[in-house]
Amino acid sequence: MSWWSDLTPFRRRLAVAGFAVGVAIPGIVTLATNQAPPGEAACADRGELVVATGSDVSAASYRRDLIQEWNSRPGSLNARLVEISDSTDEERAEMMAAVQAGRCPYDILVLDVAWTPEFAAGGYLQEIAPGSIDHRDFVPKVWAAGQVDGAQFGVPFATDAPLLFYKTGLPVPRDPAEMLKEATAYGYAGQFDDYEGGTVNLMEAVESGGARITDGDSVVLDDAGQAQTVVNAVTAWKNMLDAGAKTPNGRNLREESSLQAFKTKNVGYMRNWPFAFHRLAVDSSMRDESNHLKFGIIPFPGRGIMGGVNLAVLKSSPHLAQALDLIKFLTSHDAQARLFACGGYAPVLESVYEEYRAKPTTCSTLHGTVDVSGEPQLETSPTELQAFAAAIRQSLSRADERPRSPYYAEFSTVFRACLRQAITGEVAPADLDLPGLAAAMRDAADGRRPGTTACRKAFQ
Repeated sequence: MSWWSDLTPFRRRLAVAGFAVGVAIPGIVTLATNQAPPGEAACADRGELVVATGSDVSAASYRRDLIQEWNSRPGSLNARLVEISDSTDEERAEMMAAVQAGRCPYDILVLDVAWTPEFAAGGYLQEIAPGSIDHRDFVPKVWAAGQVDGAQFGVPFATDAPLLFYKTGLPVPRDPAEMLKEATAYGYAGQFDDYEGGTVNLMEAVESGGARITDGDSVVLDDAGQAQTVVNAVTAWKNMLDAGAKTPNGRNLREESSLQAFKTKNVGYMRNWPFAFHRLAVDSSMRDESNHLKFGIIPFPGRGIMGGVNLAVLKSSPHLAQALDLIKFLTSHDAQARLFACGGYAPVLESVYEEYRAKPTTCSTLHGTVDVSGEPQLETSPTELQAFAAAIRQSLSRADERPRSPYYAEFSTVFRACLRQAITGEVAPADLDLPGLAAAMRDAADGRRPGTTACRKAFQ
């Protein structure tokens, strides 16, 4: 059975899942069928490009400004931006429901990097042909996040890497231990609610404590020598949050609620994505009388998890060529520089980071107007943008990816269900059933329905 041994682990998982439900996985095995793969038939020509995305959480609506600029270009097919939800989980669910139903509502999806393998495995995405997008200027690991089994299904639009925000005058942590110590004393806002952001924060907590969750395609959470490290890491974070979650529902925050908590006087530290910098920098309450920022930023001191979104073209779109042209426009140097300076989006191009290292340029200079995202005449300065870009690039260089699996959504849910109970105090970290959790995670990652896990060890 040499054909099986030639398959990558990703394609083996797809083949097993395909046989299990009696369907063919395109590119792996062909069964006699009169049905086209999902999304194979092109939809009717709407006369426009429809781009589906999550809500814009930046300080401005600059994504819409770029779409309007595209629409004003002679010969461009008109594009329309449709915002679905401010929750990545709800966004994924609605996008998946739409493509599975064959309703043909979209041409381009702005997909979380973690969801790209799932949509590609379902046969919904058009592969980006080699050479159709010049990727030489993309940050290599960011470009790779759009790949599934070596094929490119997504073009990076914005990346994400965690930053630690701290109030001016507070100690600047040099490592995870110092961060937990200072956050215990001065307050901490992270994202531990029951959603994908909670998964990311829990992964960062575990890995910042020296443990590993996965090694390649393998779940290693329960390996010899790992279990106690996991328990120690989760215990340290729970203890910090017991004292440091100084706002109501401090363990149930998301990106926006964390941002609002940090603006209060009793939260000294916040873990958040780059968008939060721009939101704070154009808020007059976060500047002193001399217009200096009342906060600073550093790369997250522990092991961060990379986020970001890809631009992916649906196979059903009748406008592949025009969709690729729009993608090239949105990922051009000029567009990426303006998204960064005006909206706080983390760039996907090395040249933008180099520009802001050598000669930072403000939004008003790039856009020709005062930055309308904040209060009148309040704009992020070149020096502030320079430090911001440097912090993102440094954090990005050491951030880990989430597991690439077409079944990542279930994997994430299983992982979060138990670890979150330990963070919230429902289960003592030492009582976590890590072998049971790891087994359920392996099932989820391989496309099998996980067995019921109680999260807590069974005591005789």
